[in-house]
Amino acid sequence: MEELAKNANRTFTYVEQAFFSMWWNDQGDDKKNMVRDLIAKKQLTFVNGGWCMHDEATTHYMGMIDQTALGHSFLKEELNVTPSVGWQLDPFGHSATQASFLTSEVGFNALYFGRIDYQDLNKRHATKECEGIWDSSQNLADTEVFWGLTGSYSGNYGPPPGFCFDIFCDDKQLVGLDDETLKKRIGIFMSALKLQSDRTKGQNIMLTMGEDFQYENATLNFENLDLLIDSVLKFQDSGAIDVPAVFHDRFEKVNIFYSNPELYTAMKHAETKLAKRESDTTKTDSNDSTRAHISKRGEEASGIVKIASGQGFSHHAPHLNDWSVLVPHFYMQRVSLNVSATERPGVDVHIIVYNALSIERSDVVRIPVSINASYTVSKLEGLGSVQERSNVVSSTLIPNINPLDSSAAGYILYFDTQTIPPVGASIYRVQTYLEPEYASPPRSLYHNTKLIERESPTFRTVKQSTSHTIDRDGSIHVVNGVLDIHFSSSGMIQSIAGIHDTGIQTMQFSQEWGYYKSFDSRHCKTKEDTVVNPDKLSERLANFNTTNHAPGVCIPTYQWNHNTHNGSCPLGISQISQNSGAYIFRPSKPDEDITVIPLRGRPKVYSSDLVTEIHSEFAQPWIKQITRVIAGEPFVEFEFTVGPIPIDDGVGKEVITRFNTDIQNDGTFYTDSNGREFMKRRRSQRSSWDMIEYEPVAGNYYPVNAAIYIEDEKSSVSVMVDRSEGGASIRDGSIELMVHRRTIVDDGRGVGEAINETDGGMNHYPPFGDAKRIGKGLVISAVHRLVVGPGKGGADVARKQMDRAFSPPHIFAASAPSNTSISLQKASFSALQKALPENVMLITLTRQGLGNGSLLIRLGHQYGANENKRLSKPVQIDLHQLLAEYHVESFVEKTLSGNQDRLEWDKKKLKWSTRPSSTKKRRQPGRASDNGSVIQLNPMEIRTFELRVRPRESISSTSTKL
Repeated sequence: MEELAKNANRTFTYVEQAFFSMWWNDQGDDKKNMVRDLIAKKQLTFVNGGWCMHDEATTHYMGMIDQTALGHSFLKEELNVTPSVGWQLDPFGHSATQASFLTSEVGFNALYFGRIDYQDLNKRHATKECEGIWDSSQNLADTEVFWGLTGSYSGNYGPPPGFCFDIFCDDKQLVGLDDETLKKRIGIFMSALKLQSDRTKGQNIMLTMGEDFQYENATLNFENLDLLIDSVLKFQDSGAIDVPAVFHDRFEKVNIFYSNPELYTAMKHAETKLAKRESDTTKTDSNDSTRAHISKRGEEASGIVKIASGQGFSHHAPHLNDWSVLVPHFYMQRVSLNVSATERPGVDVHIIVYNALSIERSDVVRIPVSINASYTVSKLEGLGSVQERSNVVSSTLIPNINPLDSSAAGYILYFDTQTIPPVGASIYRVQTYLEPEYASPPRSLYHNTKLIERESPTFRTVKQSTSHTIDRDGSIHVVNGVLDIHFSSSGMIQSIAGIHDTGIQTMQFSQEWGYYKSFDSRHCKTKEDTVVNPDKLSERLANFNTTNHAPGVCIPTYQWNHNTHNGSCPLGISQISQNSGAYIFRPSKPDEDITVIPLRGRPKVYSSDLVTEIHSEFAQPWIKQITRVIAGEPFVEFEFTVGPIPIDDGVGKEVITRFNTDIQNDGTFYTDSNGREFMKRRRSQRSSWDMIEYEPVAGNYYPVNAAIYIEDEKSSVSVMVDRSEGGASIRDGSIELMVHRRTIVDDGRGVGEAINETDGGMNHYPPFGDAKRIGKGLVISAVHRLVVGPGKGGADVARKQMDRAFSPPHIFAASAPSNTSISLQKASFSALQKALPENVMLITLTRQGLGNGSLLIRLGHQYGANENKRLSKPVQIDLHQLLAEYHVESFVEKTLSGNQDRLEWDKKKLKWSTRPSSTKKRRQPGRASDNGSVIQLNPMEIRTFELRVRPRESISSTSTKL
């Protein structure tokens, strides 16, 4: 801050508020006032402004919105700053949701990023399309934003090669050079400007003059930048540098100055020759963030360049599946502790089941219990005595095979929740009876007998129930009222028939578990080990030169600079040495198929009226699976546990499960974009360039945050995930999902270690330790839900299950002696006056500010256009009739992050002029059809409102005996 204050021309751009807020909270009033003054003078600016720079591949839109809103509220409250530019330098690819919702809808005019597919990058270099207009949504209106690459359009970020002035850089400083040497360096710099300007249209370019962890010594950086700017102007004016000659008469003069991304965006807005980018999710590798910027702008034949300095922070997250193992393990432990009170007769367990969805739901939920006993579960239906105001619901007990923890509760108690109110909860009581005839542990019977004879006094209060039979050949037949499933004697599904509006849909089916062997350059001996079978790609590899370069094949690394290799790279950097690791998935051979892990022995079958479970074990003991069919549910649930993945054979492994069907999807499959719009994927193709395929497996994997599906004219199959995973359809009729990874070599992309997490952590790095991993490899436990649908119905059946999978019922437990009086207001509650339409989600309901009587809500339309004849239509919501306990006095629509009024933003939003799209009609936003308090949501829209509210008549507290 002091360095900015020394020179009014200097600028600095900041991004992530998690870091800035920590620094800010330690400052005194004088320093804070200095910061506010620098902001007022536009020397200090903020872009993106989220709490962090979130990833775009593994994140769900709700988390993306929440963290962005948190950062924006901090900036608004502390500094009265409203960012207007998106800054996503580091994420591993860039999603349509980021461009539409987290850029346009959040109140940004532009989105800048560093990472991009290397083939796409080469094409854009040649066609001068390293900047343009991105119209990212097939559903939303007016989402066009300017987009641009950073890092001199090199596929990364940071300054031009040779001009990093930070104390951690090896480039020579400009300060202290004699005049002749300085002139030579400036000549090199001008050549870098020429190269960059040749890769875009218009008269402005931006240089990002900073990288990770820099500006620790801001004096050094700014003194060199000052000299750089002064020298460029001085050597032009003196004639020592001939600008027209450098730029081949494209520009007569270059004007370079400190700037910021907001100003650069405004200057690009004044230019008109911009290409339009349609909504393809760019597949890229990524690393991290830093700020600085040069813009080159001209009046008629002259050009201007601007420069802004800035800094970013590394935010590399562990593999998502590695975190996920801790959550269910902790959850199971905590709930088991509560429910274990049932071992003592006379002590009841009270369960609150919360439904975060905006519609009523009925689920079969699970809680761990410690003993084999008889349990009765009652749903409380009102105040008063239990006998008069409770209803016994159907429940059943099944053994808990928990590989995560041998000390976990021994059994799972399933019970039917019946109806849970929207955005609300119901309360249940669990009672235990230690009856002698039920004291023996339940047996798992393979033959046609129910495993557990003991059940609740009443059966499930739904029309459907599960049942199973086992034929003489050992095959298993399970029905649940809406599904008819045939399993092989080994416990794997052979066919599924589902009942739909169009009739019964039957599909041939199989499932495999296996792994790709991770590419390890230590095992690579020849060129043939690293490229696709020549029979498949002989024409594409005709120019492959093993002694020189591999044009178009190189994936940039830190050691390789794209600018200095003219689009090629040494073979030793790309083909031979690129390992599979934390950043890169690469099988040992490009066209490798998985090593299949076969089943072992016969499965265990557990059946009741609520649920049928088939427990399978595999030849490798580190994979286990439960296939679960629940009464009345249209999905099959696969709960699996994977790990520790063995690496004692010296081979890294990328573990996948593959679902095979008879669908003829012709290389087409669909994945969600951060839980919102579905993106069409074509195997071995890219929509915006002619892809040369070198990795037929890895090159066809895409992020799956919520669902993936395939379809043809006859049928469809959709798979919902409970966490982000990589997914693909490598061959027709198949869907595969990568669920766990463990490698043994570093991929050279930045973390400096293999993706080899262990449950005991690791020793310190040298010189304080040996960096050795401690304990066993991590174990993950997760769930897939699979739904069979009619022809061209993949999106529809997925939409109906995505929110349920993302937000299962939340369970809270407490114990108390029987007949204890507990003060309750209600036996159930809902935050809504009534359920919302089934295609609407109340995404956010939170207090706005501190006690000012305001609430912030977000309402989302959960269907895209043409996904369902009824549910893809616009829907109206009356805000005055929305909340159960609050009367809405007034409301105002906000941008997505809630930091500014939407109408005010629409007035000042930059309108980007592009050629008309040939693929979609002009769309109108839902707000164009609002009528008073009745607002309209169009397909895929999310709208944010600040409500001024007052409480309705309070509900008196009443005591009830439980």
